[in-house]
Amino acid sequence: MNDIIYTGVNSFTTIFLGNEECIRDDVNSFADAFKGMPYIMSCSCSVESFLPMDKMKVMVDCTRKCKLNG
Repeated sequence: MNDIIYTGVNSFTTIFLGNEECIRDDVNSFADAFKGMPYIMSCSCSVESFLPMDKMKVMVDCTRKCKLNG
């Protein structure tokens, strides 16, 4: 089976309202839940223009680190 899971953190409560630790915790929880399975990490269903790009970078960097370590 070649199914890929598309999932991610909540763009408003985690990215917009959360701090870096919250973002990392959410990314790590997804990485742990889907360890060994193909998945695409994203934030909710879209990237809104009001989202702070520095927080989006935290999500991306943490995702890359999880993929390299898992």
